[in-house]
Amino acid sequence: MLSAAASPRIQSQLSEALALIGRHDFPDHWPTLLPELCSNLDVGMLLFRYEFRTAKLVVELEYCVDHFAQPLWEVFDWTGGKIKSSVTSGGAADNIRPLIESQRLCCRIVYSLNFQHIPQVFKDNMDKWMPEFKEILTAKYPDLEDGGGDGLMLADGF
Repeated sequence: MLSAAASPRIQSQLSEALALIGRHDFPDHWPTLLPELCSNLDVGMLLFRYEFRTAKLVVELEYCVDHFAQPLWEVFDWTGGKIKSSVTSGGAADNIRPLIESQRLCCRIVYSLNFQHIPQVFKDNMDKWMPEFKEILTAKYPDLEDGGGDGLMLADGF
């Protein structure tokens, strides 16, 4: 992950730098920021999928979920709202693609966090997550779907 191996002081500096970038450059000057951050997080979260379930792994998983589920939801929800508003306002496909990639990566992280077992925070918030997942699975993006309307071209573009 981006700062997992860094000292607390470096983590603090990285966090402040990202906050500053977020206030000034995102999303207009750095539309790929969310997908880049999510892809780094996704790599770190993959370990939960491919490890045997042990007491140590469950403790690590719970720690990650306790500290990450809410920010993940906020990014997921915000990005979903941006996608919906971009599509309804006729936003350019090139502006929507990074948002969809961010959603895809958020979904991969959710899957990784729920692979071993479904943590309580996800059980308690299924009423928030499930409508968004349904939206993702049923949404149509005609400007992005060049492969006959089945979404394959959109998926293959990533």
